[in-house]
Amino acid sequence: MLLNQIALKYIDLGELEQAEEILAKSLAISKNLEEQTVQVNLLTNIAKQYAQIGQLDKAQEILELTVEIANSVEDKLTQGQLLLEIALTYQSLGLEDSSQTLISQSQTLISETQTITEEPPPVAEYPFQEERVEFSLGFGATISSFRDTTWNIGTNSNLYKQWSKSDLLINSSVSVSFDSSRAEDEKYRPSSFTAVLYRRHFNQDWHFAANLFAVTNQELLAAKNDDEDLTVIITPALGAGFNLWRGETAKESWDVQFFFSPRYEYDYIDFEERRNRVDPTLGIAFIGRDVKIGRATFNQIFVFGQSLRDSENLISTYNTTFSIPISKRWSFTNRLFLRFRNETIFEDNPKWNFYYTTGLDFKF
Repeated sequence: MLLNQIALKYIDLGELEQAEEILAKSLAISKNLEEQTVQVNLLTNIAKQYAQIGQLDKAQEILELTVEIANSVEDKLTQGQLLLEIALTYQSLGLEDSSQTLISQSQTLISETQTITEEPPPVAEYPFQEERVEFSLGFGATISSFRDTTWNIGTNSNLYKQWSKSDLLINSSVSVSFDSSRAEDEKYRPSSFTAVLYRRHFNQDWHFAANLFAVTNQELLAAKNDDEDLTVIITPALGAGFNLWRGETAKESWDVQFFFSPRYEYDYIDFEERRNRVDPTLGIAFIGRDVKIGRATFNQIFVFGQSLRDSENLISTYNTTFSIPISKRWSFTNRLFLRFRNETIFEDNPKWNFYYTTGLDFKF
């Protein structure tokens, strides 16, 4: 305001009475302004000038008025900014207590506003951004010795590739176990697990799914696991999938898939072939990939399958991994596998089985 500038000139010339008269006129005009932001700016300047001519009490009175005006502003962000401006004016006048109170109040208002207006994280849009190949490799081992010596050593790998309209995930594990109590030609027992999941996206929500699950000698899926027993399961599956949730990348997702599979099962138990057949199967799968929980990453596959030929041939599996990063490339990974198999392959075979492992993964 021009009157403020004139008053400032009189102050510089030492003519304080003339300056005070002009400041009084400027104050009267400022009190009647409707625009609150402009009003606060002018009043804080007038308060500074009153302090310059030695009228600190008058300056404080004006600043108290500006606080009332600022608190009446509806927009919380603007209110916080105005209170911060007034706080800095108090500080320039040496009134630290009043300044700190207003600074704290303004910071709270600004922080709350930023929390409310914070935008949700971006969601990957179709067609997706092509990404480089991701590959990780993990190792684990156990050993024990008492009357018998047993050990198990294994490795697991994970490969993922994202294209603009499709992606491929390959997860596999291979292990070898040793037991000194086994027959001479059965002391070493290999096992393997492979999962291949391919998605061809039609749009943001729907995709075609082609999956393959293959296991050999896996205790978590076998009906029996003595030395000579053998279980082989091969499940190719085709179906349609729908996206339930997606994160910042196409890989970060929750999907539900409906599929058909010619499920092959082979069981050789107690020196006798118990099963060697293909079962047409309908199923549903819930698949979560790279779901972030804090710094950790959660992956899960839940599958429910029902044979079309035999109502008793029902199987359900739940495979989940929880990885906690400990450096840029190393992570601490925990895996839980649950299996339910309704059909009786031999007398008293267990219907439920669970398997838990923990170890380290290295990401290339």
